[in-house]
Amino acid sequence: MRYDEYDRVALTRAVDDLWEIDGLRLLRALISIPAQSPGFDPQWERTGDLRRAVELVRQWAASRAVNGLEAQVVDGPGLSPMLLLEIPGTGRHATEDTVVFYGHLDKQPAGAGWRPACCRRGARRASIRSRRCAANSAAPQAR
Repeated sequence: MRYDEYDRVALTRAVDDLWEIDGLRLLRALISIPAQSPGFDPQWERTGDLRRAVELVRQWAASRAVNGLEAQVVDGPGLSPMLLLEIPGTGRHATEDTVVFYGHLDKQPAGAGWRPACCRRGARRASIRSRRCAANSAAPQAR
């Protein structure tokens, strides 16, 4: 089936519903974990916030209905945890090529103009506000 043969209205509604039901819940939970990078939280291993953030997203990813998805946390003493998600190619589109998406789940500390509790759970006026919930450093890499 080609893209232009899909019911775009139904597809848009399904994606919007999934975002409202599932995406925002995950985002709110992730924002509520004050997981700062080791450069800003020298006690990161003791607090366990980075581990909790990575585990939250691992559990979410593992609960998705994606054939062949393997989700694991990779870490070691003194190394911040990393989430590894692997999905094998299938069907006629399967190849030996690899695509890697890299991002991070740690946050920068709140700076000037942000309330100290900006990462706490909750939304104001039906929106999520957190300086610490996203960064534009994720970039796909193919090899």
